[in-house]
Amino acid sequence: MTTTSIPFSQIPADLEVPGAFAEFNASNAANGASPLAYRYLIIGQMLPTGSAQPLVPQLITTGKAQADGLFGQGSMLSNMVAGAVAANTMVETWAIGTLDNTAGVAAQGAITFTGTATQAATLTAYIAYSGLIMPAQVSVSVGETAAQVASALAAAITETLDLPVTAAVDGTTPGKVDITARHKGVDAGVIDIRLQYEQGDVIPAGLTAVVTAMSGGAGNPSMTPVIAALGDKQYHVMAMPYTDGASYSAWYTEMMRRWNALIGAEGALVTAMRGTPGSINTALAAMNSQFQDMWASQNTPTAPFVEAAIIGAVYCANLVNRPNAPQRGTLLPNMKGPALADQFTLAERQLQYLEGGSCWTVGDDGSVALERAVTTYKTNAAGTADSSYHGRWVMATLMYLRPSWVNWMAVRFPNFTLADNGTPVVSGETTPAGLAHETLAWYQAMMGLGLVQDFAGFKAALLSIRNAQNHARNDQLLSPRLVGPLEIIAGQMAFEE
Repeated sequence: MTTTSIPFSQIPADLEVPGAFAEFNASNAANGASPLAYRYLIIGQMLPTGSAQPLVPQLITTGKAQADGLFGQGSMLSNMVAGAVAANTMVETWAIGTLDNTAGVAAQGAITFTGTATQAATLTAYIAYSGLIMPAQVSVSVGETAAQVASALAAAITETLDLPVTAAVDGTTPGKVDITARHKGVDAGVIDIRLQYEQGDVIPAGLTAVVTAMSGGAGNPSMTPVIAALGDKQYHVMAMPYTDGASYSAWYTEMMRRWNALIGAEGALVTAMRGTPGSINTALAAMNSQFQDMWASQNTPTAPFVEAAIIGAVYCANLVNRPNAPQRGTLLPNMKGPALADQFTLAERQLQYLEGGSCWTVGDDGSVALERAVTTYKTNAAGTADSSYHGRWVMATLMYLRPSWVNWMAVRFPNFTLADNGTPVVSGETTPAGLAHETLAWYQAMMGLGLVQDFAGFKAALLSIRNAQNHARNDQLLSPRLVGPLEIIAGQMAFEE
């Protein structure tokens, strides 16, 4: 390169004051790939008692105690934040609260006791049970009636402030505890209730207890004002607790906008749901988004909104380590798995993956670990089966590659001029060939991170040209060859006798 001048940015060309002056230029210092600082957002309902202003993102710095004050203890969002922070303390975490839909309905359930206790024991009510939401417990003495046990349990539930429900003795049936979700809405009311989970749990002899599952929740909050409140600020992972069609559609439109090249605020949505294999696959069939993971399970004690927050936090940690790595075996702290009879079989998980559902598994020790993350994307715009974005790792890798290339080129060509290939360029000037050279250098850096492969193929396919209509613009066609995770190892043992 022929250098006839040095393009100073601070020292003017017409400076006449004598002296020695020096400025700094960092373009040669950025020789490696810039790390991507991931930002995590948790979306959920808050209680009116919270001090935060609804629809204003809040930076989480101290975890649960802060979330309790901002969003109200026992709120959906406070419990989500608690699960996320316990799973990942290193990622920059934000939370945005929304109030209940005023036209919504809170889900209700119940525990009904009959009989009189003939055994002294501790009765435990597991409600949205996780390692962070402790159960309500009462001590039952011999001779206590159903009404007395119900009264004690209702009080214990009320005193357990982290629970996402309230409780009261039924006005008609003295032995019945009425349980109501703290929030209105469908997904705020997907709350598991059970009296036995851990080894040794008993219902005191002489008493009969019947659990009425939570149901009747209706009217999730609208996502339109939530989305509007976020603007163009980038959140690389978002835990979104709502599974209704309106929320799905609103977020699909917003994620399409965020992934647009001119916005560049790409990210991923993490959601969770409960159901049977049949109902889950029916719900998944109606979804088709490369931006969304849906983690589905059956009769899991931990509330799906807390599950989504935990998985999102763990996902952020995995992205930092390596965005295209498989997530199998990654533990989900404080998640409580379902009973063995409710855990999906290999065949059921296979069908769920085909429909775009993600799965975790439960270990012999009760620990819950990710098995595989996939998106709900299944067909392209023409309605044809398309596996391009099936694995979550594809979008995760692209979410790293695009800003990395943008930053790489912006740092190396600040305020440059553009000349045709073959021109003897001066300092501060480049050509399409020079830009292509830097793209190749970037690709080699990405290969060093294990994200891409086949340098020769990428180089042969690379196109770098001066735009015919706008000579101030260089157009490049990049064809990165992504490195994917090792998900399956298949072997055949052709044995001999």
